[in-house]
Amino acid sequence: MSLSVRLAPSKSWISNLSWMDTGFVYLVNHSVPKEKIEEIFVLSKKFFDLSMEKKQLAPHPPSGTHHRGALPEVWPVHWPQQLPGYSAPGVEKISQHIYDMDELAKNRIKAPDVKESFECGREEDENMPNIWLPDGILPGFKETCLDFFWLLYEAELTIWGAMALGFKLPEDYFKAHHTKPDNQLRLLYYPSVAAEDLAKETITRIGAHSDFG
Repeated sequence: MSLSVRLAPSKSWISNLSWMDTGFVYLVNHSVPKEKIEEIFVLSKKFFDLSMEKKQLAPHPPSGTHHRGALPEVWPVHWPQQLPGYSAPGVEKISQHIYDMDELAKNRIKAPDVKESFECGREEDENMPNIWLPDGILPGFKETCLDFFWLLYEAELTIWGAMALGFKLPEDYFKAHHTKPDNQLRLLYYPSVAAEDLAKETITRIGAHSDFG
């Protein structure tokens, strides 16, 4: 689906509300430059190519509500949940309607999610501060991530305007509720795995899960 950012969202785009049934769309002609997208993919690869020791210098905290940083390879038994930052392979386990911590632990051991991640957001977030690598480990990492985060936020506001018009509301209706971005930018890496392990369901990539918001 095309979304021109040079003009106000067009009525032809608004009239095509197939995304209301599907739940998501692929957008083209948005405001995020192609070179910026390529830049963040290059930087993401450089980050995940770092040694585990270096990536864990930006650790994801133990709380599942603090989406920043990276997690260690082995989940410490005294950590009830995951935290923001870097997350190593097998540390995370996406679940579907499992709320008991003992059941969550069993589910994680049974078939861990084999992926790595790093999360960050706006610097001014007092409740969820960013967790960055120490200076000198990966020059430009922090600046590039923050630049891309704000580029996506500008595109987000354009989409909110289009959605409001689609619901026959004032264009700034949803924007007024998103003046302070509380979402996060997440870099993901899925290491190579054996096809037979996926077939036997001893590991997963990302399982069925529930998002609450």
